Amino acid sequence: MTGAIPDSLGQLKNLKICTAFGNRLSGIVPPLIFNISSITAFDVGVNELHGRLPVGIGTTLPNLQFFSVGYNQFTGSIPLTICNLSSAELLQFSVSQFSGNVPFVGNLKHLLSFRFSADNLGSRGLKDDLISLLFD
Repeated sequence: MTGAIPDSLGQLKNLKICTAFGNRLSGIVPPLIFNISSITAFDVGVNELHGRLPVGIGTTLPNLQFFSVGYNQFTGSIPLTICNLSSAELLQFSVSQFSGNVPFVGNLKHLLSFRFSADNLGSRGLKDDLISLLFD
């Protein structure tokens, strides 16, 4: 697939799984998609998408288990509200243009994988956070 993600996708209020991994999608993710609280899996990794993630993503997507936006051109910081994603199992932000600090995810009990390599992210307390996440 190529082109933009259609805005109409954000009107599917019962959408649970939204994946478009490894295409040539471009543009931004329509903001209304991030308000579909039924989404459990969201994967737009390996595309040509850009823009910023909404600040409240961790509260507007309460059922999210799998989230992948890596290998795109997203900018800005990873929203601090991801620490509210209590059902999250995988969070993937690798190889993009994110900046700022890595949010603390040590309280996410179901988290199996948190990927954030090759970004412009800082590491304030990251070593201690990862040790805590791995050994608590």
